[in-house]
Amino acid sequence: MGDIANRLFHIGKAYLDAAKGRIESIDLSAQQELSRVFPDSDPDAAGVAVTSSDDPFVRAQSKIQNSQRDTLKSHAVSETALDAAYRIIGVPTGSDYVTVESAVEKLRRRCDVARFPEASAERTEANAILEKVDQAFRVIKTELKVRETRFDRLEL
Repeated sequence: MGDIANRLFHIGKAYLDAAKGRIESIDLSAQQELSRVFPDSDPDAAGVAVTSSDDPFVRAQSKIQNSQRDTLKSHAVSETALDAAYRIIGVPTGSDYVTVESAVEKLRRRCDVARFPEASAERTEANAILEKVDQAFRVIKTELKVRETRFDRLEL
Protein backbone atom coordinates (compact mmCIF):
# COMPACT_ATOMS: atom_id res chain seq x y z
CA MET A 1 0.00 0.00 0.00
CA GLY A 2 2.92 2.34 0.73
CA ASP A 3 4.21 1.81 -2.82
CA ILE A 4 0.94 3.09 -4.31
CA ALA A 5 0.97 6.16 -2.07
CA ASN A 6 4.58 6.83 -3.07
CA ARG A 7 3.69 6.53 -6.76
CA LEU A 8 0.71 8.87 -6.37
CA PHE A 9 2.93 11.36 -4.57
CA HIS A 10 5.48 11.31 -7.41
CA ILE A 11 2.77 11.66 -10.06
CA GLY A 12 1.27 14.61 -8.19
CA LYS A 13 4.72 16.17 -7.81
CA ALA A 14 5.35 15.78 -11.54
CA TYR A 15 2.07 17.59 -12.34
CA LEU A 16 2.97 20.28 -9.84
CA ASP A 17 6.45 20.77 -11.31
CA ALA A 18 5.00 21.00 -14.82
CA ALA A 19 2.44 23.61 -13.75
CA LYS A 20 5.09 25.60 -11.87
CA GLY A 21 7.37 25.57 -14.92
CA ARG A 22 4.53 26.72 -17.16
CA ILE A 23 3.64 29.61 -14.84
CA GLU A 24 7.29 30.67 -14.56
CA SER A 25 7.71 30.66 -18.35
CA ILE A 26 4.51 32.70 -18.74
CA ASP A 27 5.74 35.24 -16.18
CA LEU A 28 9.09 35.48 -17.97
CA SER A 29 7.50 35.91 -21.39
CA ALA A 30 5.14 38.59 -20.03
CA GLN A 31 8.10 40.51 -18.61
CA GLN A 32 9.96 40.19 -21.92
CA GLU A 33 6.89 41.40 -23.82
CA LEU A 34 6.63 44.45 -21.56
CA SER A 35 10.32 45.16 -22.08
CA ARG A 36 9.86 44.84 -25.83
CA VAL A 37 6.81 47.13 -25.91
CA PHE A 38 8.37 49.74 -23.62
CA PRO A 39 12.15 49.47 -24.09
CA ASP A 40 12.93 52.94 -22.77
CA SER A 41 10.78 52.68 -19.66
CA ASP A 42 12.50 52.65 -16.30
CA PRO A 43 10.56 50.63 -13.72
CA ASP A 44 11.91 52.82 -10.91
CA ALA A 45 10.95 56.08 -12.58
CA ALA A 46 7.76 57.83 -11.59
CA GLY A 47 6.76 58.32 -15.23
CA VAL A 48 6.88 62.10 -15.19
CA ALA A 49 9.20 63.86 -17.58
CA VAL A 50 11.05 66.80 -16.14
CA THR A 51 11.23 69.82 -18.39
CA SER A 52 13.51 72.72 -17.77
CA SER A 53 11.43 75.06 -19.91
CA ASP A 54 9.27 77.81 -18.48
CA ASP A 55 7.17 77.80 -21.63
CA PRO A 56 3.68 76.57 -20.69
CA PHE A 57 3.17 75.08 -24.17
CA VAL A 58 6.27 72.89 -23.80
CA ARG A 59 5.15 71.75 -20.34
CA ALA A 60 1.63 71.04 -21.65
CA GLN A 61 3.03 69.02 -24.56
CA SER A 62 5.18 67.04 -22.13
CA LYS A 63 2.16 66.30 -19.92
CA ILE A 64 0.12 65.18 -22.93
CA GLN A 65 2.89 62.83 -24.06
CA ASN A 66 3.23 61.38 -20.56
CA SER A 67 -0.52 60.87 -20.34
CA GLN A 68 -0.63 59.13 -23.72
CA ARG A 69 2.32 56.91 -22.77
CA ASP A 70 0.67 55.97 -19.44
CA THR A 71 -2.60 55.16 -21.22
CA LEU A 72 -0.80 52.93 -23.72
CA LYS A 73 1.14 51.28 -20.91
CA SER A 74 -1.97 50.45 -18.88
CA HIS A 75 -3.73 49.07 -21.96
CA ALA A 76 -0.71 46.94 -22.91
CA VAL A 77 -0.38 45.64 -19.37
CA SER A 78 -4.05 44.67 -19.19
CA GLU A 79 -3.89 42.90 -22.56
CA THR A 80 -0.71 41.13 -21.50
CA ALA A 81 -2.32 40.17 -18.18
CA LEU A 82 -5.35 38.77 -19.99
CA ASP A 83 -3.19 36.78 -22.40
CA ALA A 84 -1.08 35.53 -19.49
CA ALA A 85 -4.25 34.49 -17.64
CA TYR A 86 -5.39 32.41 -20.60
CA ARG A 87 -1.92 30.83 -20.86
CA ILE A 88 -1.80 30.03 -17.14
CA ILE A 89 -5.10 28.22 -17.40
CA GLY A 90 -3.95 26.53 -20.61
CA VAL A 91 -6.73 27.50 -23.01
CA PRO A 92 -6.59 29.56 -26.22
CA THR A 93 -7.02 33.31 -25.84
CA GLY A 94 -10.67 34.26 -26.23
CA SER A 95 -12.08 30.90 -25.13
CA ASP A 96 -15.63 30.82 -23.83
CA TYR A 97 -16.55 30.56 -20.16
CA VAL A 98 -17.40 26.85 -20.21
CA THR A 99 -13.99 25.94 -21.66
CA VAL A 100 -12.16 28.16 -19.18
CA GLU A 101 -14.14 26.85 -16.21
CA SER A 102 -13.52 23.24 -17.25
CA ALA A 103 -9.77 23.84 -17.54
CA VAL A 104 -9.68 25.59 -14.15
CA GLU A 105 -11.48 22.70 -12.45
CA LYS A 106 -9.02 20.25 -14.01
CA LEU A 107 -6.08 22.31 -12.73
CA ARG A 108 -7.65 22.57 -9.27
CA ARG A 109 -8.01 18.79 -9.08
CA ARG A 110 -4.40 18.25 -10.18
CA CYS A 111 -2.98 20.73 -7.65
CA ASP A 112 -5.24 19.84 -4.75
CA VAL A 113 -3.21 20.53 -1.61
CA ALA A 114 -4.77 17.53 0.13
CA ARG A 115 -2.75 15.27 -2.19
CA PHE A 116 0.54 16.36 -0.62
CA PRO A 117 1.95 15.77 2.86
CA GLU A 118 1.23 18.36 5.53
CA ALA A 119 3.83 21.20 5.75
CA SER A 120 5.78 19.94 2.72
CA ALA A 121 7.40 22.08 0.04
CA GLU A 122 5.18 20.45 -2.58
CA ARG A 123 2.05 21.44 -0.68
CA THR A 124 3.29 25.04 -0.50
CA GLU A 125 4.00 25.03 -4.25
CA ALA A 126 0.59 23.55 -4.98
CA ASN A 127 -1.04 26.27 -2.90
CA ALA A 128 0.92 28.97 -4.77
CA ILE A 129 -0.08 27.49 -8.12
CA LEU A 130 -3.73 27.34 -7.06
CA GLU A 131 -3.57 31.01 -6.09
CA LYS A 132 -2.14 31.90 -9.53
CA VAL A 133 -4.83 29.84 -11.26
CA ASP A 134 -7.58 31.49 -9.19
CA GLN A 135 -6.13 34.94 -9.91
CA ALA A 136 -6.01 34.18 -13.65
CA PHE A 137 -9.58 32.86 -13.51
CA ARG A 138 -10.76 36.10 -11.85
CA VAL A 139 -9.09 38.15 -14.61
CA ILE A 140 -10.76 36.09 -17.32
CA LYS A 141 -14.16 36.10 -15.57
CA THR A 142 -14.01 39.89 -15.34
CA GLU A 143 -13.23 40.16 -19.06
CA LEU A 144 -15.96 37.69 -20.03
CA LYS A 145 -18.47 39.50 -17.81
CA VAL A 146 -17.65 42.81 -19.53
CA ARG A 147 -18.07 41.16 -22.94
CA GLU A 148 -21.38 39.56 -22.00
CA THR A 149 -22.94 42.68 -20.48
CA ARG A 150 -21.82 45.26 -23.03
CA PHE A 151 -25.26 45.34 -24.68
CA ASP A 152 -27.37 45.13 -21.51
CA ARG A 153 -28.12 48.87 -21.40
CA LEU A 154 -28.92 49.10 -25.09
CA GLU A 155 -32.46 50.31 -25.70
CA LEU A 156 -34.38 49.44 -28.83
